[in-house]
Amino acid sequence: MLPFEFVIMGPPVSQQTRYKPRRRAWIEQLRVAISAIWPTGEKPAVGPVRVGITHVFATVTIDLDNLAKPVLDALKGIVLQDDEQVRELMRKHELDQIDRIQTFRPLLLQALGRGEEFLHIVVEEALDQEVVV
Repeated sequence: MLPFEFVIMGPPVSQQTRYKPRRRAWIEQLRVAISAIWPTGEKPAVGPVRVGITHVFATVTIDLDNLAKPVLDALKGIVLQDDEQVRELMRKHELDQIDRIQTFRPLLLQALGRGEEFLHIVVEEALDQEVVV
């Protein structure tokens, strides 16, 4: 059922947080949000995927690598079979530095309109790209 898209408002939790129960709670919060919109009975996607994780932040940012792992863990078993399927990943933007959006995504535009920190996540089939060596 790709593409799959959702927004979660508020600051994310880093993979490197010292308070591990907070990270587990964040992953569970993501899984609840994902499960609420993933079609009932739909199996996880197979094959290579692109997971577009956009972190829009106000003042404090998280290293991208530490942001990705909890999100991928939350997607696993619902939207993805395994995070090994992921071929492309993330980006981040400071909220007050965004002056235009090139890709029209209504959920992203709605979240931007709220003026708060959020994650916008899109899972879609990865495009085949020829690599010439």
